[in-house]
Amino acid sequence: MPTDKIVILGKTRAGIMVCVGALSLDKGAAMRLKRSDFPYWKSHDFDIGQCYELTYGWSPNKNDPHHKEDVIVLKRKYIRDMTIEKIINGLRKKNMVVKSDDPRDVFKFDGEKQPFEHNSTTGKFFAIKSEASRLQNSVGFWEYPNDLRFSNKCYHGYGFNIKYVGCQSPIEVIQSGTIVRLSTSSLWTNEEFPEPRSYLQVSGWYL
Repeated sequence: MPTDKIVILGKTRAGIMVCVGALSLDKGAAMRLKRSDFPYWKSHDFDIGQCYELTYGWSPNKNDPHHKEDVIVLKRKYIRDMTIEKIINGLRKKNMVVKSDDPRDVFKFDGEKQPFEHNSTTGKFFAIKSEASRLQNSVGFWEYPNDLRFSNKCYHGYGFNIKYVGCQSPIEVIQSGTIVRLSTSSLWTNEEFPEPRSYLQVSGWYL
């Protein structure tokens, strides 16, 4: 089984538990950490900026095939903490930050058609299951050239809003130039939209 040095970059709310995102410092690849018996963690299990030596196995997600970064944690050893400044510098050095007016540009995909649709009424971005399966990544880092403002559990830009699902306390304004971590939700449905959908979401920022 592979062993990488990783840094924790995100914690996303999942009920009373959290979904934990990381970056392999050896491979430059995003990871979503799962336990062998359950996909989520207690909030205090990991903190953003912690570095570990991680032994893991890749774990294809049958329910959410667009979540291609899932790994099973087999063993972890804490190494040190990394400052936010070093995280920011590292993301920029690895050219992992996409600067764009459109958050969808963070996500690569197979084919020519953009998987995410924009609902002009609600302002939200979503991808139906068949389109979400074309995504090559479900996590990315975004620099919006304008301020993002928080209200009604969402961050608002020009003509769009993205639900906030991170564990950091919301701030009123994410200033332009800030690196924002974007992710995609699990597929879900309701009576109004019977076909499963994944929504774009804000899961954190680095200041």
